Amino acid sequence: MRPVVRVSSVRPGLAALSVAVAAVALAAAAPSDTPRLWRAEVVDQAVTGHPVFVCADKRARAGFTEALPDINGEACGLIDQPIRRKGAFIARCHTSFAIVATSSTVKGDLTRDFTVSTRISTRPADVTKAEPRTESVQVRHYRDVGACPAGWSVGDAAAAGAVSVSNSLTNTTRPLATPFAPPAR
Repeated sequence: MRPVVRVSSVRPGLAALSVAVAAVALAAAAPSDTPRLWRAEVVDQAVTGHPVFVCADKRARAGFTEALPDINGEACGLIDQPIRRKGAFIARCHTSFAIVATSSTVKGDLTRDFTVSTRISTRPADVTKAEPRTESVQVRHYRDVGACPAGWSVGDAAAAGAVSVSNSLTNTTRPLATPFAPPAR
């Protein structure tokens, strides 16, 4: 099983990025290569996010291309097996209050620099409700910026200037001795 990136919201127009990698998928995985520090940034035309830097090995990096949303903090559970093809990922999932269809396409070099465009469509799980279907698109750019900082583990992530590092695999946060300063490149 490959890890998936969790998109933190599916509200139209909101392009919040969470580089949380599914812990269950990675917990069973053997280390596959030396972790690298990746710059992940939302690059939508309407909203440009601040970059987040995440320490990722090959398996975690594969998860960058397979986005499943969290809706109001609830992870979306797969309804059926996702479709994986070179440069594409398509899945259906659900929460207690929404049915979601998501698709991602990838362009670029997955080992150095690539862009992922993700379309997410939601509808209420309770079809008797008159709530409309919502659509959102998010474009994220990932770039390898070098070795992970000393003391960082796969799943550690922080923004420039952050005073703590969060790890989505262990669901922990730890303070940094000095604010995080990402590599210049």
